[in-house]
Amino acid sequence: MRVFRRSIALLLGAVPAVLGLELAVRLTRPDPVGEAARELALFQGDQSRTERLYMLDEELGYRPILGTKLFDERGFVRNDYRIEKAQGRQRILFIGDSVTRRGKIVEALRSAYGDGEYEFWNGGVTGFNTAQEVTYHERYTSACEPDHVILTFHLNDLERTPISFRGADGRMHVFMPHKNLSEVNAWLFSRSYLYRFYVGLTRTRNLDESQADVRRSLERLVAITEGQDVRLTVLVLPNLEPREDWNDYWVLSYEWITATLADLGVRHFSLLPGLERALRDGIDPTRTPGDTEHPSDAVAAYFAGDLAEWGLLERRETGFARNEPTDNQLSAPE
Repeated sequence: MRVFRRSIALLLGAVPAVLGLELAVRLTRPDPVGEAARELALFQGDQSRTERLYMLDEELGYRPILGTKLFDERGFVRNDYRIEKAQGRQRILFIGDSVTRRGKIVEALRSAYGDGEYEFWNGGVTGFNTAQEVTYHERYTSACEPDHVILTFHLNDLERTPISFRGADGRMHVFMPHKNLSEVNAWLFSRSYLYRFYVGLTRTRNLDESQADVRRSLERLVAITEGQDVRLTVLVLPNLEPREDWNDYWVLSYEWITATLADLGVRHFSLLPGLERALRDGIDPTRTPGDTEHPSDAVAAYFAGDLAEWGLLERRETGFARNEPTDNQLSAPE
């Protein structure tokens, strides 16, 4: 009984101390996350447009609101195609992040191939990582019954699935945590500045864990497409600057993803040769100055030209809807 009373006394004494620390952190560190995570730019500042297009989602962190000016009722970037499949046309579905959603590579491929034999569906979502892209495809965009799924892998896709919540200010907050989500309590993270401060103090940037997450997601995508008898291709988008200027993160990410796709037996093409040729030709590969992650129309045309030459969309004599790579499809030639 004495031990019980002592435990209650300690607990009652600890509660004011914890509340005091919570208040102190809120007053002295107004940054709601500190070093615990990175806030997605999409959810910073004025959200008047963002909240008309995106909503919080327990599994995905956030997702598009369906039936808006940008996304249709099924979750695709709006297009003029009917959901009923047209005979004699291959339905190509592109999935990925903002690079896919903005459609520069998709439109360049449409220009290269034309609309006679193909439909070009866009299921890209700004800010998504590979895990989110695969889940979103499984939940929504697979409904178009594509013949060919093309995932654009962006080197920043080695991000963790975000924690999202609506703050006391009424805004949606979406943060990419630096630690593995299994080590973070999302409920506490959304409510306690003190807890976020603690997560920041004990943060870890373990690339091995991120790579394991991506590999599991790719294995899931392979299983989904093979189960539906759908062809799968991955495009590897490099950082849009000369390779000698890449930092260690870009180098490691590029080498890891190309090796992983080969190990998984996933048909894939690197867009690096087109980038290097465009740079030699004096082409600015960036859409806006300083943004080395989103390709311009000009460099997208280089990418599409290479992909068309390498037979990205062509049927094979042995059949179309399988994922076995051939010798010249494992990666684009250097």
